[in-house]
Amino acid sequence: MTLIRQRPTCRCCGLPAVRGRWGKRRRAAYGGRKELALPSDFPVWLCRQSRALCLTPDVVAALQAAHRESVRQSVVKSLDELSRWCSGRKLETRLGVSQGYFSRLKHGKGQPSTVLAILLELLARDPTRLSELDDHWA
Repeated sequence: MTLIRQRPTCRCCGLPAVRGRWGKRRRAAYGGRKELALPSDFPVWLCRQSRALCLTPDVVAALQAAHRESVRQSVVKSLDELSRWCSGRKLETRLGVSQGYFSRLKHGKGQPSTVLAILLELLARDPTRLSELDDHWA
């Protein structure tokens, strides 16, 4: 008796067009990021018809790990840029975070939120807006 293997179907279009893909320089939108680099050592299941990403538990775990690392690196880069404009302690006071929090983040001891990373990226792009924090927050 021969077993006939059925191809997985796409959750979006319902067609059996899902294929595993491996390779370098793959990116996906995830966790508020437009382009998050995907690890090249695991397959990503993609529908050929609808181009939908089929998330398996392994893919979700890898995406979450890549997202956390991306957010952490973004915060470290933004804090380095902002350190030219004001000290870390002044920035912590202006943003209302605990003393030493940014130092812990720089040394990989904590996980920043995505919202904090976005705020720091925006401030790093235009550090002259730091004065607006004082105008709006006590």
